Amino acid sequence: MFVRSPLRDKTNDDAFATPKTQAKGIFTPSRDSAGSVEDVTPTSGARYGRRPFVANDNTPTASKSLLAYSPGPASLLRPISKSWSPVLTVVLDLDETLVSNRRLDLPQAILRPWAIEVLRELRSLAAVEIVLWTASTDDIALPVVDQLQVLGPVFNQCVFRDPTWFTEPYHTKDLRLLGRDMDKVVIIDNAVGCCKLNPGNAVLIEDFTGDISPYDHALVNVYRVIHRLLQGISCGHRVPAILKRMGDEGHLLQKVSFHLPAELETRRHEFPLIQLPAHGDYVKVHTYTQQIPFWGRQAPGSATTNPVFEATAGPAGPVKRTR
Repeated sequence: MFVRSPLRDKTNDDAFATPKTQAKGIFTPSRDSAGSVEDVTPTSGARYGRRPFVANDNTPTASKSLLAYSPGPASLLRPISKSWSPVLTVVLDLDETLVSNRRLDLPQAILRPWAIEVLRELRSLAAVEIVLWTASTDDIALPVVDQLQVLGPVFNQCVFRDPTWFTEPYHTKDLRLLGRDMDKVVIIDNAVGCCKLNPGNAVLIEDFTGDISPYDHALVNVYRVIHRLLQGISCGHRVPAILKRMGDEGHLLQKVSFHLPAELETRRHEFPLIQLPAHGDYVKVHTYTQQIPFWGRQAPGSATTNPVFEATAGPAGPVKRTR
């Protein structure tokens, strides 16, 4: 049984609340040019062969503002609003990346260290579109999304398990299905197999299995990677080129390579790429590193300043916020 997390802390509702619109259909928050979150017209999910997500009085507040969008034939995501032009689309995996949700004896998922804080900071960046893409079904993933959105809406859109992209026995996350400019898309995922069609746009992250470590700064480093990507894109560079350079530098990312078994290597051209194990060169974010400060503010909910959040611009430079 999966138990939903408590509703948002009422003290934070004014800062993060999304207008409560109740209707049958799918809700997808989008952001205007100022970076705020706004409701859009709901779109039925039954058209593409999956049950629609119906918001009602019994639905947790965070889920009402979440996009349980049913993918169409052209794109898994809704088109971006004409009033908002994000610089970067960040695709985040859920289980073993942001949380660990494999413990059936626990009522809630275990959140990775810094998950709430990093997501909150990402949400404050007006230039970033945040997409959650998970192989979990919506009934399993939505309670976990409520946990991650405890301080208010975070994700612009979410993609759950759906036959449009999740196929058996082979499945992966093809970023081209999102309908975004591939030069401005990055995916953060612990499973290399989910990134094998777009290795140049992928940042791998160490599996999070629920063991809390005070030295796990993987998501902190992910934030800094995203900030470097924003800087690079603003200078006319492509996401794959920026990630490659960062992998060569070795500060936030390390280069990792995967090789096919010998028996497959000689026959690799006989199989579609989706049927082959992941292979080739990737980059992976550092997990256990020196404490790397990346924004000058006290960690949310902390009585004292955490060393990870010490005031400094660092190599990523100052962060522009919208609130």
